[in-house]
Amino acid sequence: MSLRASFLLSAVAALVLAGVAASYPEGAPWGAADHRVDEHCASCHWERDAVMHSASIAIDGLLPAFETGATHTFTLEFNPQVMAASGFQVIAINELGLPGEFEASEPAMSVNDDRSAIRSAEVQRTETAQARWTFRWTAPDVAGQTVQFIVAASAANDDQSPFGDQIHYRTFSADIIDRQLTDDLSSR
Repeated sequence: MSLRASFLLSAVAALVLAGVAASYPEGAPWGAADHRVDEHCASCHWERDAVMHSASIAIDGLLPAFETGATHTFTLEFNPQVMAASGFQVIAINELGLPGEFEASEPAMSVNDDRSAIRSAEVQRTETAQARWTFRWTAPDVAGQTVQFIVAASAANDDQSPFGDQIHYRTFSADIIDRQLTDDLSSR
């Protein structure tokens, strides 16, 4: 292969990879945290196998049950062994289609139109292989259901390409209980 052809091939490859890396500058597409869908986080960050049920993901403030309509502050903590940059997405789902509502408490986050998902809108760079994001979630007004929080976080090497990155997934669940019932029980 000639030097010119080799250079052109390298330039085309660089442009393609730059397009892949910059495809979602505001964060992953909504719903990408769910590894069961076609366009999930690991379908773009594909070089390393995804970590399912990752022990590197925790949500501080997440309880086994929440009262209807109550607002809570969560801190998503991500501590993989190796990482230079990171991002996240959390989706709340349930069988009734009433998963509650997220609220961004930092400017580098965004929520989707129905407020059932939240994501980082900027890459968080780190020298300690630790990342954390704080946000609020309001429980739905209907009791007797379980909400699942599907979390995806990227452990990226910050080279602006999908190569060398690793996606971590974890799902948490919480029951929604009637606020009136707990108020009645506590007043006895």
